[in-house]
Parts: sequence; C-alpha cells; structure tokens
Amino acid sequence: MESSGYQSFKSLILEVLPLSKDAIHIHMGLMVLFLAVFIWRRGRLDYLSLLPVFMAAGAMEFLDLRDDLLLLGYMRWFASVHDLINTVFWPTIIVIAYKWVETRKTYNLPFKRD
Repeated sequence: MESSGYQSFKSLILEVLPLSKDAIHIHMGLMVLFLAVFIWRRGRLDYLSLLPVFMAAGAMEFLDLRDDLLLLGYMRWFASVHDLINTVFWPTIIVIAYKWVETRKTYNLPFKRD
C-alpha cells in the first residue's frame, strides 16, 4: 500500500527544508501560534491563541495515526505523543510566560523577591 497525500506532503517538506522532523514540529507550532495571534487574535497573546496550535497538532497526529494503521497495521502512539509535545510545548510556554509577566505588570508586582 502506498502512502497518503499527507505523508507525501510531509516527505516533500523534509526534502526541501534541511531540518529534522522534531524541528519541523516545533517550527510548525510556533508558526500556527504567531499566525493566530496576528490574524485571529489581532495581536493579543492569550490562552485562546493556543487553540489553533492544539487543533493543528491534533489534526496532524490524527492523520499520522490513521496512516500508521493503514500502512503498518498498528498505531505508533509514542511517536504521536512525542510529536504533539514538540508541536505545542514552546507555544504554551510563550503564552504562559507572557501572561505571567502581564499579570505582574497589571498588579505592579516585583519580578524578584526582595
């Protein structure tokens, strides 16, 4: 059985970009976050900005799991969880850090203990 169009597209991206699969997932998560912030949230960085990141990561892994089942006969759950974490980790850290700093500024709290 041959690979799906999605897998062929992924292979093309890996051929064109000199990056590892993990790096592609990290860049993809950041790209989706920044697009959501600039287009959908109009420059506001908040927790809702993570929704497109989680949706994109979930969709990509759903397609990977489906293709694994069709091509291999089983699903590679560990690989999918690994890819999900790679995709959502830095966008989540960026939003949490931004909200933490924003909260400290709003309530005029010091950033370090005296």
